[in-house]
Amino acid sequence: MTLIKWRIIVLIEQLKKVTLVAQELGLKQPTVTFHMKSMEEEWGMPLFEMKTGRILLTDAGRRLHRYALKMLALQEEAAREMRLRGGSHKRLSLLADAACSSIMASFAAFALEPAGYGIEWLRIEEGSGMHADIRIRERQETADADWLPLPDADLRLAVSREWAQAAGIQAAQAALESGKPWIAPAAGTRLRSQILTWAAARGLDLEEGHAVPDAVMAASLAAAGLGVAVVPIFSDPRFAQAATCVLPDPGRMLLLPLNGIPPYRLELKLGAGVPSEARLAISSWLQSPPE
Repeated sequence: MTLIKWRIIVLIEQLKKVTLVAQELGLKQPTVTFHMKSMEEEWGMPLFEMKTGRILLTDAGRRLHRYALKMLALQEEAAREMRLRGGSHKRLSLLADAACSSIMASFAAFALEPAGYGIEWLRIEEGSGMHADIRIRERQETADADWLPLPDADLRLAVSREWAQAAGIQAAQAALESGKPWIAPAAGTRLRSQILTWAAARGLDLEEGHAVPDAVMAASLAAAGLGVAVVPIFSDPRFAQAATCVLPDPGRMLLLPLNGIPPYRLELKLGAGVPSEARLAISSWLQSPPE
């Protein structure tokens, strides 16, 4: 069954005249008649019948009509998808080696969208960063001219809003001393080290209940009441917009200030193969004044 045959079935049901179907399709009437006979031969049963000067679908034709509608809908969906995301759509690979990789992926998508680029999010694997177009990592102690600093993020303690209200929790210190498990960043990350250093200076013994690779996952678990998590919160409106797309609903999560903890810092590097229009889009997005 070709697409034109599926369309003929649908149009016969609508118009009930071969001449009108032919006009709608821009075909000659004998061509439409040929396709109708071909379909009946293909399915081995009558699909059309003439009644009072009109062409109607038989019972078998009506059953096939349901599938014709589905086939045409699928064809339209495929055409729409290919127009939006077809083979001509340009993508850049992203490696976000940081404890908030989901937020960084969202940022990259927002920054590249005006230039018509999408992202391909790579997993953190040994050596994969060598091939990434865009790399984002936790800022290193030694400055590197190839790496661009990103806006700082404040660190907040994410807790379940429902739990905090029920337990009367209003401050981070009380939440951390409540016995709720700590949803910790992965070992080896600067964020984890930063949290542990801050907690030790205040005599807090964090009981690790979960260790997760990404702050968005940690925030989601905290919002569900499975523990408390320290998450980066960007005051820069551009990054805040990107973060809002992936963080849990604020109605489920309460963010408590962590007094005295340093901001979380990240940096970005663009590969040599990044096209100029994509490079300009990211640079412009970073350099444009926050609204």
